Amino acid sequence: MPAKKSEYNYVRKTFHYNGLKYEVCGRTEEEAIEKKLEKLRQLKEGRLDSSITVKRWANLWYETYIESRDITAKSKGMYRGYLDRTIIPELGAMKLSKVTDIRLQQLLNSRAGGSSSDVGKLRLVLRALFKQAAQSRIIPFDPAAGLKLPRVTTGSHRSLTNEERRALIAVANYPSFDGKPNRAGCWLMLMLRCGLRPGETAALRKRCVDLKRKVITVVGAKESGDSNVKDPKTAAGTRTVPIPDDLIPWLEKQMAVNDSSLLFTQKDGASMLSETSMRRRWETVKKYMDLELGAKFEKIKPPGQRRHSLVITESVIAEDLDLYDLRHTYCTDLQKAGVPLNIAKVLMGHKDIAVTANIYTHADDESIEAARALINGAEKEAGGKRGGNRKSRSRSSAPSQASTAF
Repeated sequence: MPAKKSEYNYVRKTFHYNGLKYEVCGRTEEEAIEKKLEKLRQLKEGRLDSSITVKRWANLWYETYIESRDITAKSKGMYRGYLDRTIIPELGAMKLSKVTDIRLQQLLNSRAGGSSSDVGKLRLVLRALFKQAAQSRIIPFDPAAGLKLPRVTTGSHRSLTNEERRALIAVANYPSFDGKPNRAGCWLMLMLRCGLRPGETAALRKRCVDLKRKVITVVGAKESGDSNVKDPKTAAGTRTVPIPDDLIPWLEKQMAVNDSSLLFTQKDGASMLSETSMRRRWETVKKYMDLELGAKFEKIKPPGQRRHSLVITESVIAEDLDLYDLRHTYCTDLQKAGVPLNIAKVLMGHKDIAVTANIYTHADDESIEAARALINGAEKEAGGKRGGNRKSRSRSSAPSQASTAF
């Protein structure tokens, strides 16, 4: 096949090696052939193209070293998930040889305040990815070898990551099979935006929701193990919580769902939510969040059933994700909004301010940026000049799966 001429009269030759396409150029046919042979020799010696991008290497590395390994499908999904959701979007267009240890540490630092599980897994994937690149002599040194874990949450609860939050809101917006809002939607949003405990949502009466004043009065919680309603977890748990404007439409629809005095009920429209019903509802939510985050699945139609069931074959959702994390996220939202610690204590219903302070200490880059904005605002009010521009953050929404019922 004759070589192609570029617009600058260079001779261009393309070829494939181990499934990848390569291209060389020369001023003459002979020079192009020589460069092709030299490139093939380098490839056979294991010295791959130094101009390869992170995205190209990540996909080749996964196919070569992960996909064929004797590990579980969930582990493979973990590797694939961090590549697709974090590493490739952040670094994919960069040349592999141009990635520095500082850039990788900055990427890891951007997850500060997240769960130790999430941040640890991201570091694990980065280390494996770049270690192999160095061993394959694509790059002269391994920039991931010295990565340090930033401050992370090691307790039993944590805040949702941005990806988890987007997935949760997407699932909350799913319609049920009858076209009505799904039973989990408002329930999820209430815990996320008002910080109620699951037991408090179960006992919440419609009369305690004042849409005109935009407040919710928390006066009780479902007792663990039965349907009795007791005082909240602590005396401070009896409180009034403001309703954010974006939650008003959710509550308006939920108030009209049934004739029960309870805001949330089981499927019969009358019974109080139990631990079992809430656990099953949360497991369903997590399943669809997993799909939103990129889990692989199969559609299976059980015998005698009219609808297909979605069976996850490769999960990517964090193992430590818990329903209580929604409440923890609300507390960190208060911090980011600049709500004083003593007010946050009241809104959370904490008896001891140290409990609230423990969550408030999980400051991340967004919290620091919000503090800077507050300081600048105070300076402006005092007559000073406000410097710098606030960065705008775009909000993206994940694609929704098919309609489901909760």
